[in-house]
This record gives sequence, structure tokens and C-alpha cells, in this order.
Amino acid sequence: MRKILFAVAFALLVSCQGESARIPAQPAAPPPRHEFKFISYDPPTQTLLIQFNDGSRSNFAGVAETVYSSFMRAGAKMDFFTNNIQGRYSAKTPQ
Repeated sequence: MRKILFAVAFALLVSCQGESARIPAQPAAPPPRHEFKFISYDPPTQTLLIQFNDGSRSNFAGVAETVYSSFMRAGAKMDFFTNNIQGRYSAKTPQ
């Protein structure tokens, strides 16, 4: 019985030899549901202020009020932020 188990294990090892280096990717953990602690907008300066849950803050300059309104109505705010704000508007960390 021991020889049979060894033979089966050896056969499996040989047949998977090329694939043993490839470890299947683990699915990414979904982002937390609420990434934003605070969101504010200043219409005269078109500045969007976001405070993230980790405490960091960013001011985004030149954000149109329509973009802010769409952001606030978005069901998936992190998706909206990633696709429509981050990288499109210059961000500064307030002092």
C-alpha cells in the first residue's frame, strides 16, 4: 500500500512540475465599505476636501460642482473617486 501511495504522489509531482512555481493568485480583499471619513466642497474655490479613514487629508483643486454633486450621489464613492477624481485633479495635503 505504501508503494502505491508513493507512486501516486510521485506521478502527481511529475505531472505538476511545471506548474508548481505558479501559485494561484488570491482574490483581492474587497475595500472597506466606507473609505471616507469626511467630504467637503468649497464652491468659490472649486476645492474638494477629503479626509480618509486613516486620518490623511487631501484637497483637490479645480473640481467642478457637478463633479462634487455626482460624487455625493454615487453609491460606490471609492469607485467614483478612483475613476473621476484621483489622478485627474491636483491633490495637495493641507497643513
